[in-house]
This record gives sequence, structure tokens and C-alpha cells, in this order.
Amino acid sequence: VHGCEVISKLKDLSHLTLDFRSCGRVGDKTISSILGSNTNIEHIELYFGDTNVSDQGFDIFAGKVIDLKLLNFCLVHLGRTQIANQSVLRLISSLTTCQRLKSFEVNFDSCGMVTDKIVDVLSNLLKVRESLIDVQLNLRMTGVTKGGIEKLNKLKTIRNFTRFKV
Repeated sequence: VHGCEVISKLKDLSHLTLDFRSCGRVGDKTISSILGSNTNIEHIELYFGDTNVSDQGFDIFAGKVIDLKLLNFCLVHLGRTQIANQSVLRLISSLTTCQRLKSFEVNFDSCGMVTDKIVDVLSNLLKVRESLIDVQLNLRMTGVTKGGIEKLNKLKTIRNFTRFKV
């Protein structure tokens, strides 16, 4: 069974957790079908660790995040994938439109293609989304420099976060 066939049958979800860790390749159709017609999702967890993730599919998924008006929790695990920086930037940019977003966690462990460009987009997300109180980013073994991490850590002072971990 193809993942997109199963995922496309899921309707009226408020919580969605999908774990693709170590499952080889996750293709365009599977990733782009994750949200389908489910625009009432409040809580989403996606695990892609040790997987060959389709950049094009992830880009489509990231664009659909804009439609998640009720989203308040987003966890994306991209550890040890070869995800393109532009796809990650698009996801984070899309999250800036999620008015209710309270918690945001992304694991970029060993994603060498993620660079300092992500710092500016994350900075914008943290400044724009005043509802955001819980932020966790794993930037270990990425292309983000020490200066980029220091810049992110300075963002802690924007407001009172319940948790801010870089």
C-alpha cells in the first residue's frame, strides 16, 4: 500500500502523527498528500529521520501549512535527511501564518544543507508569532554557524518563553 493512499483517506483530523523514520524513500505524492483536506489540524507531528525525503513533496506540504488556521503545535523531525534548505525555509515561512501556533519543534540533526539562511526566517517567525511560547531547535551538525546560533539565542529576550532551546 502506498502511503498517499492511506493518508488521503484520513478525514476531519485535529491531531496527526506520522512516523516515516528509516522507511527508505518518502515520495512526492505521499508527502504532498499529508494534509489532504484536513485544514482543522491543531497538532501535527512528522518524523522523517533517516529517510530519503522528496524535496518537491515537502515543498508542497510546506505550502499547505498556510491553510492550518487552528495549528497550535508543530513537530518536524528531519534528522539525518538530505532535505533542501529552501524546503525548510518554506515550512518555517508558512508557520508564520499560523495565528494560534504555541509550540514549534524541529530537529535538523545532521542536515548539512540547513544553513544560516534559516536564522533570518526563524527570527521572523519568533517575532511575528506572539502566541509562540515553546521553541525547540536541534541544529547539531548542520551548516548553521556559531554566529547563527548566537543570533537565535538572543531571540530569547523577545518575550517570556516557557521553553526556548537551541
